[in-house]
Amino acid sequence: MIGKIRRIQIILGFVSFVYCLFNSDTFEVPIWLLPFVYTLGILLCFHNIVKLTPGILTINILMLFRYVYAPFAYYQSGFINEMLYDFSHLGDALFLMLYELVFIFATLEYTGYKYKFSYNILEQRYIPKISFLNVKKNILIVALALVILVYIAVFYKSLGQGLNVFFSGSLDEMNDMENLMESGQGYINIIWQCLTVWLYYYFVMRLKHIYDMNHNFMPVLFIILLTMAFILLTFIDATGITRWYTLVSAGACFACLLTLFPVYRKHIILAILIPVFALILFSSLVKNGGYEKGEKVSSEVLNETFGATNIDVYCNGIGNVNVAFRFINTSNEIGIECLPYDVLRSMPIVCHYLPKGKDSSSLFHQAFGRNDQIIPCIAQSLIYFGLILSPLLSCIIVVIMRRLDFKFYFDFSFKKYVYAFSAIWVGAIIMSLNLSLLFMWLYIRLIPFYFILAYTEKFTDKISLYKNDNSV
Repeated sequence: MIGKIRRIQIILGFVSFVYCLFNSDTFEVPIWLLPFVYTLGILLCFHNIVKLTPGILTINILMLFRYVYAPFAYYQSGFINEMLYDFSHLGDALFLMLYELVFIFATLEYTGYKYKFSYNILEQRYIPKISFLNVKKNILIVALALVILVYIAVFYKSLGQGLNVFFSGSLDEMNDMENLMESGQGYINIIWQCLTVWLYYYFVMRLKHIYDMNHNFMPVLFIILLTMAFILLTFIDATGITRWYTLVSAGACFACLLTLFPVYRKHIILAILIPVFALILFSSLVKNGGYEKGEKVSSEVLNETFGATNIDVYCNGIGNVNVAFRFINTSNEIGIECLPYDVLRSMPIVCHYLPKGKDSSSLFHQAFGRNDQIIPCIAQSLIYFGLILSPLLSCIIVVIMRRLDFKFYFDFSFKKYVYAFSAIWVGAIIMSLNLSLLFMWLYIRLIPFYFILAYTEKFTDKISLYKNDNSV
């Protein structure tokens, strides 16, 4: 499977490179170098994907969008980003993206080579133990979680409004990025998300225990239905914020179920992956067609959703990096001093005592003139460490992602979900997001999720799994 994925990457990269090269006169800057260097990197990097783990698959999928599909979309449409007017730093942006890509591949190769031996050694010695909560001993805890969730849903949530998107064809978006950064920080939202995750994975592990006793398909069927309901809940709960939470949650669920039930991989793929893809596609069409409140999706959205502008915005494309370069060259307020503000900007309680407008995202929004544009991760690293060390942040994130993947692969406790969730989110940071968003989710999701799932382990019973059950 890993070999097939690598061949697909090479073929797609080569096709994009050839197409862009034949249309190279469209832009003065040789953007065709992006798919060329990407394809070369895949050919030379033999330890990119060592195991089919969530983090490494995430970063590889997004690399395809950023370095293969985005250049193709640029040349096919004849423009880069219709929201931008200044492309004076395209050459600088191209160099920075290629410079970063080389170091990303180098880090992937080094960490992949290192962890390959760790995987091989532990697979020979490690006998995993799966956790589950005894229903009779913990029925009061489950009941309490359900009562709290129902109370929050009735008095604090508007789930019906989230369902309205399926009937109205419109999506209420946040007004600006500041609201996006602050969304989910409320204690009610944190409790809600923690309890929904905990309750979902409690039933998953319980049904896994039942399945291990009789190997009947019914527990798997219930888990698939439960997972679809859980993903739908994350969608209707967050229609006013972003699709990222639904996408990352679906990826974490998918990764966990494939590992827990390897015999039923095809059933899980057909029953979960395809509906999730349709849901995200639908929401993308709605989002692009109804960005202003109340607007409905038009027929033109089908062409615009996958166009150059959207792919440039959502994958930190060359146009977005170009704007960041202009911002860095003209601003006198940025530097390493932005780092603590980027790290602490979204920390609950602490964020209220920090002066506003000191973090790189806020300064970028002020210079750019729009609040719905995300400063790329590589631009933040350039601000912190300068040009020579600009890939440093991306390399550190790759190392963290590899570690999370490793923990996910060998863990069969309640923490497995949070490892998958964290690995996917961290893997998405380099290609589509930035450090500010990484720490926002760290405070409001990753740390709370880990705390509640890790604490649950104190009350679980454990049963050893056969090694052939731990196949990925």
